[in-house]
Amino acid sequence: MGDSNTITVNTELGAVEVRKMALKDYAELLRALDKLPKQIGQIIGADKNDIKNMDTSELLAMLPAVLAESWSDVVALIAVPTDQDAEYLGSLDGADAVDIIVAIFELNDFARIVASVKKLMALKAKIQKPAPQE
Repeated sequence: MGDSNTITVNTELGAVEVRKMALKDYAELLRALDKLPKQIGQIIGADKNDIKNMDTSELLAMLPAVLAESWSDVVALIAVPTDQDAEYLGSLDGADAVDIIVAIFELNDFARIVASVKKLMALKAKIQKPAPQE
């Protein structure tokens, strides 16, 4: 399993070590993620606001087209917190890839990050709220 900062995922091609991401890794991840909404919009003919308003089933229905068109970017995202490059990860089978993605989410506690960002955004809104006029 590894220490508290890593999880080793055994795949058919060999072990892949998933690491807890440092702040600099998040910068790399965010740069890669920033490209995807533009690509998704081009693929489905929608803008960013249309995508935000779609429900989960609509987004899942688009997944095959998105993956086909932006495969290298998706694999590059998965590679950020691992000890393998995108080329290696792109040659894994689907089950191994999902196992790695699960390990990334578990180890990096993205649910906690999202909750913390929501708190931060609520605090920002509270701070920016104008004082009542007397």
